[in-house]
Amino acid sequence: MPFTFSLEILLKLTREKLDLLKEEHRKLKEQLVYEKAILKDLEELKLRHREGFLRKCSKMLSSLELLSFQRFLTALQGKIDRQREKVSSLEGVLKEKEGEILKASLNLRLLEKLREREFSHYKVELRREESKRLDEFGQRLKRTFSEGDFVLK
Repeated sequence: MPFTFSLEILLKLTREKLDLLKEEHRKLKEQLVYEKAILKDLEELKLRHREGFLRKCSKMLSSLELLSFQRFLTALQGKIDRQREKVSSLEGVLKEKEGEILKASLNLRLLEKLREREFSHYKVELRREESKRLDEFGQRLKRTFSEGDFVLK
């Protein structure tokens, strides 16, 4: 009789879950890299416009130009703040996903150890049954020789 692990279905599902979690983690990491790049671009844009504004300040600027620049910087800062929140949120989700991966990995390792243990018990039982069959065969053979039913030709 072949070996079958009693929790084989659970082991398979745990492996699949771990694979899915790793894939989700990989996609989240890619998304985080993308969002961080956007944040960096926005911060660099703000810095460039500030430097440009400081160069223009050497000239006389109208109140309309100052107001327009202030509104632009305020809107840009709002975008930067929202992007920071997005990055921070993604980092939190990524940490949660890493925790789930760790938990699934531990469960998988536990199930694999249980499978190994169950397989060891299976092999011991198989050897015991084989030994029992050999003993029975030996006993029958011994009885056959002792009863004289065995004839050499």
